[in-house]
Amino acid sequence: MEKVSSVWGTCQIDERYRVDLTPPLLANDIMKAKELNILPKDNNILVYLSPYGLFKQNIKDIIKILSSINEYNFNLFCYNADSINVEKCKNVHIFNFDRQLFLEKLLDCNAIISTAGHQLLSEAILLDKPVLVLPFDTYEQQYNAWVWENYGMGKSAKLLTVELIKKYISNLEKFRSNINLFKVNTGFRNGADILTSSLNSNFEL
Repeated sequence: MEKVSSVWGTCQIDERYRVDLTPPLLANDIMKAKELNILPKDNNILVYLSPYGLFKQNIKDIIKILSSINEYNFNLFCYNADSINVEKCKNVHIFNFDRQLFLEKLLDCNAIISTAGHQLLSEAILLDKPVLVLPFDTYEQQYNAWVWENYGMGKSAKLLTVELIKKYISNLEKFRSNINLFKVNTGFRNGADILTSSLNSNFEL
């Protein structure tokens, strides 16, 4: 039987296909990190810009926008961070992607700004983190962004602006409440446990 990960919620499957949907597959490191119960800092925001697509804004323009919202600290993860030639900003900290450091900043943040990849959005649900999503022009990311905004777990936008970020921040508690409601209504859990159990039962040695 084929196994695929679902997009968080429930959906109907065409009976002609042998497909069994599971909840999102969450890695051991994020599950262990959640158990630490680290309290986020209210003014910390994680920003992740995936390299796996064409981003609509120049990274320098994004940094300029973030730096103007100086009451918040932005931890920005992107690839080739060392090659970005910009003036240092007190409230924008730029990092190359490193999983362990990323997890630390993810646990520490109060909210996220990110491209619309399924994995990070699933981790955001697990940790009750609202996300302002900036989807690439791909079906998966556009669909993820639509689902995310449809359930009220954050906002979706094509471009970042100061006004957009401030409005997003002003609604964080509403988004967080919607995330918790979504988890209850969909029975959100780690699909990795379900998949492991199924594989063990279907491929007994």
